[in-house]
Amino acid sequence: MAWHFVDNDFPSGSWIEPVWQRTQADIDYALRLNNKIARNGWSSLTPQEQSDWAAGLIGCLNYWDLNRIEMDSEFLSNLLYQYGYGFGGLPVKTDWDMTDFPHSAEMERIRTNVQTLIDVYYEQDVPLPETLQNLDWRKLNDLENVLKLMKEMIHRMEQSFRYSGTFTCGEDGDIY
Repeated sequence: MAWHFVDNDFPSGSWIEPVWQRTQADIDYALRLNNKIARNGWSSLTPQEQSDWAAGLIGCLNYWDLNRIEMDSEFLSNLLYQYGYGFGGLPVKTDWDMTDFPHSAEMERIRTNVQTLIDVYYEQDVPLPETLQNLDWRKLNDLENVLKLMKEMIHRMEQSFRYSGTFTCGEDGDIY
């Protein structure tokens, strides 16, 4: 599936740094801007507010967030498969568009994908929400934090790998 960012910066198979540090203030700011636009139009926003809105507010769940979460899940699934964990590929949708609305079944698929990653690798310190029904910023933070922590754990595993080859294995003896 294609990646549909306007600037197409993130090709399929990329890792995109998760957003896991949302706060209530981020939600309040996004709501304030949304209400301002609804009441008085886009031109009522200050240049800074317009810039913030256009950049993608972390206080909103939008198609950028959904694409990022799905791509990161796919990235981790493929990476774990390369190291012998689980299976390659999860059922993901990486072409979320601005007009798409995530239905409850799609949100459950996203949560199940992350649970599958946990099941084939390791549970993280941050618990995965049991459901994404009544999604709030805390649940979304936890979901993305699980992905972030899993990537960090895999990176630590990669750093512990020791490689051996014909010319380095058994260096104490001669090779005949």
